[in-house]
Amino acid sequence: MRIWSVHPKHLDRKALVSLWHETLLAKHVLLQKTSTRALNPQLTRFNDHPHPIECIHYYLSIIYHEGRRRGYEFKREKISHVFREHTITITDKQIAEERKYLLKKLERRDLNRYHELLNTDSLETHPLFKVVSSEVENLEMPASA
Repeated sequence: MRIWSVHPKHLDRKALVSLWHETLLAKHVLLQKTSTRALNPQLTRFNDHPHPIECIHYYLSIIYHEGRRRGYEFKREKISHVFREHTITITDKQIAEERKYLLKKLERRDLNRYHELLNTDSLETHPLFKVVSSEVENLEMPASA
């Protein structure tokens, strides 16, 4: 499961659609409707927030709007649009790592987007995240998982 910290506008089609589906699964984990991937480190940042469900709905709403902007038919009823906009901190070095990871994916799947992002110093983050200066976070699954 990858819950990107970068803004979904930077993602290619495959990553955006996967993000939508994976974040819906994450919402079900947070709501304790499934235990699938319940120990995923990327969910920790939501679980640690005082309002994890509002955060996941806010996060999903941005993905929904990006999908609609691109002409995808994400189902609006899959998420609640009644939430307050919260923030979760993310480190600048984590964003840099995600940029590198995204560039590797794009190099194989979408060369136009790859070259566009390659010439960009930094990527905009998802509005849920507030960037702070610090080290890379431990948000990846262990290799043995």
